[in-house]
Amino acid sequence: MDELDILKENWQKEDANKFKPYTETELFKLTKKHTISISKWIFIIGLFDIIFWASLNFLLVDKNDENTLKNFLSPSVFYFIEFISDITPLTFLGILIYLNHKIKNTDNPRKLMKKILMMKNTIRWYIRIFLFQFSLGIILGFMMFYHDKEEETSTELFMAIIILLFISIVIILFIRFIYKLIYGRFIDKLEKNYKEL
Repeated sequence: MDELDILKENWQKEDANKFKPYTETELFKLTKKHTISISKWIFIIGLFDIIFWASLNFLLVDKNDENTLKNFLSPSVFYFIEFISDITPLTFLGILIYLNHKIKNTDNPRKLMKKILMMKNTIRWYIRIFLFQFSLGIILGFMMFYHDKEEETSTELFMAIIILLFISIVIILFIRFIYKLIYGRFIDKLEKNYKEL
């Protein structure tokens, strides 16, 4: 628990007079320190998040599946999707590095508030874009699955698609829940700091 949290917890109690009086500048510095700590953790978790998904992609993607998908779509569409999938996490990481740097070097409460809002919005957009990309991957997987299974009866194919769709929805909701749990906690803390400023 840092100094700001202890002060917030005890300032209305009877023994609050024991605390030294803080100036507006000192309170801003405490809030800034707390915000820097939160943004550092968001950056670390974002880095691990990107490393995890990149490793999973590297380990699970088969070159044959990649070539099949390239032939199924068209090389230009495939490379466009691959480019967007590769650039999104790097852009997210770059924005987090930039915001961490700006938050550390901000001496103005108004500018700090803007950076907090930018970081909060960046996280929300990253989650949305990631879930969209994940959903797009599932849709392309369904399309390839359907294309490969054209000789099966329509009942068997329909049941397989329903089962895969259900499993996909559960996985997407689970990933969304995990992101909300991890990043949501930090977003709430940033929002609290924003309101305090």
